[in-house]
Amino acid sequence: MWLLVFLLLNACCSQVPKCNNCCNSYREINEPRRSIKSVWKRGQTPLCDRRILKGWYRFTSFNGTAKMPQLPVVDYQCGTHNPIWLRDGHPTKFSETMTSTACVSSFGNSCRYYITINVIRCPGNYFVYFLKPPSFCASAYCAGEDTST
Repeated sequence: MWLLVFLLLNACCSQVPKCNNCCNSYREINEPRRSIKSVWKRGQTPLCDRRILKGWYRFTSFNGTAKMPQLPVVDYQCGTHNPIWLRDGHPTKFSETMTSTACVSSFGNSCRYYITINVIRCPGNYFVYFLKPPSFCASAYCAGEDTST
């Protein structure tokens, strides 16, 4: 039942959003625990993006260079139970926007659920993502490969 609700919510909201100055007008997410090297540990509050607002976001941890990983991320990475990673990759040309699949790793399945998002490559060589909230906690978007200093 959860899967059906998840897929229906995702399908209804998959229109490509307009990028009106989104390379300069976005919300920042600055959370080093989103790194793929950050392992969630018992006793920590797992990151949860269920309450983020749909919109354009830039991951600014690690000097603004953080981007979503393009390889599967296992459960309990990125400071959460169910990490979200980018299956379809990033645009290669500046100002190019692409629709991509963000996979939710859960219960040992690296793409148990998915969310359709959008990604733009901005001048200055960083990425801005049109993110949507996942339908359950503890799920959070991953970004970066460094550890916090």
